[in-house]
Amino acid sequence: MASLSQDLEDPGLMKVARACYTTGLSLTNAALEDNIIALQESTLVAVLLLSLFEAILWERPHTPNNWTAHTHGALVLVRLRGQQQFETDLGRRLFYQVTNNIRVSCIQQRRHLPPVFASLVSSAKPFYEDDNPKIALAALLGELAELLADIHEARMCPFEITKAAMQLERKYSLLVRQLPPAWQYTETYVEGQANVYGATIHQYPNHRAAQLWNSYRMIRILLKEIVYACTGSAASPVATNMVENPSKNSLHLQASSNIAEMSYDICASIPHLTRPSPSSTMWKACVTSLLWPLSAIKGASLAPESARRYAVARLRYLGDELKLPQAVRIANETRDELKE
Repeated sequence: MASLSQDLEDPGLMKVARACYTTGLSLTNAALEDNIIALQESTLVAVLLLSLFEAILWERPHTPNNWTAHTHGALVLVRLRGQQQFETDLGRRLFYQVTNNIRVSCIQQRRHLPPVFASLVSSAKPFYEDDNPKIALAALLGELAELLADIHEARMCPFEITKAAMQLERKYSLLVRQLPPAWQYTETYVEGQANVYGATIHQYPNHRAAQLWNSYRMIRILLKEIVYACTGSAASPVATNMVENPSKNSLHLQASSNIAEMSYDICASIPHLTRPSPSSTMWKACVTSLLWPLSAIKGASLAPESARRYAVARLRYLGDELKLPQAVRIANETRDELKE
């Protein structure tokens, strides 16, 4: 109802959506008080839908507190559900969704993962395929969350931050180099097409592959900006003891070059992913995943200005054509707001 209200620009439907949310919240809280119902898959799905509602409505720069509360509440549920939750495909998918939401929440807030998180994920490992790229990427997101929290809490010197960021970047690069053919994209040369950045566009086998590649790219942008900031400080030892002992200038040039490359690749993915699909509901959900990669380009101080302008234009398109208020909000944010 909330999404439909945005599509039709009908405030009346949003009132209905909020009323449904209030009822759903009340029923979910009642379910959580029952020791049996609380552990059912339907209750966990309800909590995730409540958090999705918060995400749909949120238009401000910072992460909504209610979304964070629902996300951490879902973590409590998967902990209580124990090993039995991995006996069904839905249970495994729900566990993955909840734990990934936790990683994203910690990344956004620059906080460490909850103390129980590592043991919980470790206990689930036997129930997932060893060669699943999404699982591997999720694990690296956890490492990123811990690094950002350490930086935020000033637990590391510039040299340590640079070394850790470069090591993590190598892990991400190794992951995409090892992707099987089913996860690879193809490049198509185009010339003079409207709403295309550069001369090539990417085509992906499915949305999961596109989302993984763009996640990799925006994280590399983040890590390269961290390296650039640290090597630009007064702490000269940062520029030494790295692979082949590159100089500070070479690290700067490498960071700028890599960010430009990642920005180009994200932009090249946009035309294919924003092309209307017969499955319009699922298509909109897929397109929504572009908000974070586009915001990464817009907020990157080292991204080419042309790529940043393209990202802003595509965000405005998503806001105007698909009625995504979050896209408009991101397009209008300053760089300081994006960093926060």
